[in-house]
Amino acid sequence: MNFTTSTFYFIANPNSGLQSTRGLAKKVSQSLTQCGRAVLYNETTSVENTTALIDHGKTMNDIIFVVAGGDGTVRSVLSQLIHCEIPLYIIPTGTENLLARAYGIGITYSAHLNILKHGGKCRTLDLIKSKNDLFIAVASVGFDAEVIKLLHKDRTTNINWFTYTKPFINQIINHKFPVLKVIADGQTVCQQRGLIFLGNINQYAMAMPFMPDAIGDNGFIEVATYKCGNRFSMFWLILLTRLRLSTLSRRIVRLKCKSVEISAATSENCAVQFDGEIGPSLPIKAEIIQGACKIVTPMPSNDQRYCSPLRFYHIRKIWSLLKA
Repeated sequence: MNFTTSTFYFIANPNSGLQSTRGLAKKVSQSLTQCGRAVLYNETTSVENTTALIDHGKTMNDIIFVVAGGDGTVRSVLSQLIHCEIPLYIIPTGTENLLARAYGIGITYSAHLNILKHGGKCRTLDLIKSKNDLFIAVASVGFDAEVIKLLHKDRTTNINWFTYTKPFINQIINHKFPVLKVIADGQTVCQQRGLIFLGNINQYAMAMPFMPDAIGDNGFIEVATYKCGNRFSMFWLILLTRLRLSTLSRRIVRLKCKSVEISAATSENCAVQFDGEIGPSLPIKAEIIQGACKIVTPMPSNDQRYCSPLRFYHIRKIWSLLKA
């Protein structure tokens, strides 16, 4: 892949994320054009139009897709690039940008322009499929997913961190922890009250390390079961996780598997979320798609598998939010 001769095919969601980031992709594309690089810039907010743009891009030679948006936009694009040799670069403009942060992709104009002008590292990425859906980063069942379900139920505008406050408080007051059954690679590993996280990146929202050993290209799903029957035990387990002391508790169980089945005796308080969006209803079976697609990341020092997450990432995001 030659960054100097490739055509950069931009797909930007102009409504994604913070106001301060919405012109970022266009600014980067204009700078690339001024440098003499071949650029096709497209803006879209519809899934149908995104599909048409991707199909058009696939007919071209020597291109790099550049998607600007949040995790939902990135997931929509990657779902159509499974087993496709065309790489994807992410300009993160959403609220959390889980996948971009896990791979050390920056949030500044200069960082994006530097990678696209001078080149980055092309890596493979596993995706996780379930029923007729898939996710690229993190899914959850239980408390966290119920918060997201309420958030989208009352959603009228773009999401930021403050919009999570009302549904979070609602679930703190009303949530009843369901009995969840987890079967990993055919073995029952949990049948208790609690919540579950699964995915292939090592950090969730607010850099929470629910799955600290997850790797995006090792062919495994990382599953974390939090066995808790009330909000107080949940907060205790989350505190241990934040302090990276979760190995001290037997009520936090982590494992790697190729497939995982999750079910519950009742549908109440059993919402499922995929990458911050409402997912399918239980029961679900998630399976890994190894080497599903290719993404471009910063060139790591000493050829590390992952660039470490950006320092002060969330401080920068809060500052951007305050300025918006």
